[in-house]
Amino acid sequence: MKKIALCLLIGSILFGSSVERLKAQLIEYIATKLNAHSPVTRIYVANGLGEEVESYFRDVEVVDRCEEADIIFTKKISALPESCLNKLIFVTSYGSYKRHKDRTIGAFFWQKGRPNIIFNTKKISQLHIELPKEFEKYME
Repeated sequence: MKKIALCLLIGSILFGSSVERLKAQLIEYIATKLNAHSPVTRIYVANGLGEEVESYFRDVEVVDRCEEADIIFTKKISALPESCLNKLIFVTSYGSYKRHKDRTIGAFFWQKGRPNIIFNTKKISQLHIELPKEFEKYME
């Protein structure tokens, strides 16, 4: 019985870290593609991703204040100060994306155990952002 419990514990730790690593890689990829004109992409990660994801970032600079960021990843837009609402905002919840579609450029969330990405076509057009062709299938 102890061996089974130990195997389950080790498996959950290994699987958990690979999920966090995948989240970090997807966030980095989205952020760097959206900010391709800049040599350094600064992101602010708020409520919803946690420090365990941040430890896997390699190609972006994580900032402590949303005012310093190029792109913000958050679960709740309402948690952001007014001074950050003019930034590129990506939400990490489908419900938040639907409620605040006019303020977000997209959403990155998990559904049925897999990552989902949506880009807000209207907002991206308003901001004159050119997305790479590889993102076209995620446009809504």
